[in-house]
Amino acid sequence: MIIIAILAKIRIIEIGILTKIRIIEIGILTKIRIIEIGILAKISNIEIGMLTKIIIVEIGILAKISMIIIAILAKIRIIEIGILTKIGIIEIGILAKISNIEIGILTKIIIVEIGILAKIRIIEIGILAKIGIIEIVILAKIKIIET
Repeated sequence: MIIIAILAKIRIIEIGILTKIRIIEIGILTKIRIIEIGILAKISNIEIGMLTKIIIVEIGILAKISMIIIAILAKIRIIEIGILTKIGIIEIGILAKISNIEIGILTKIIIVEIGILAKIRIIEIGILAKIGIIEIVILAKIKIIET
C-alpha cells in the first residue's frame, strides 16, 4: 500500500511537473505568439502610418499646389481687375477732363456772351441815358426859352 501510495504520489508529481512544464511551454509559446503578433501589428501600424503620412503628404502637396494655382489665378484676376479699373479710372479721368474742358469752354462762351450782352446793355443804357440827357437838356432849354 505504501509503495502504491508512493508510486501514486510520484505519478501525481510527475503529472504535475509535466503539466507545469506543459503550461510553461504553452505560456512561452503564447507569449512568443503574442510578441510576434505585436511585432507584426506594430510593423503593420508603422506601414499604415507611413502610407497615411505619404498619402497625407501627397494630399498636402496637391492641396498646396492647388492653393498656389488658385492664388496665382486670383492674383492674375486681381491684376486684370486692377488693370481694368485703372483703364476705367483713366477713361473716367479723360472723360472728366474732356467734360471739364467742355464745361470750361461752355462757361467761357457763356461768360463772353453775358459780357457781350452786358456791354451791349451798358451801351444801350448809355445811349438811352445820353438820349435822356439830351432830351432833358433840350426840354430845359425849351423851358428856359419859354420862360
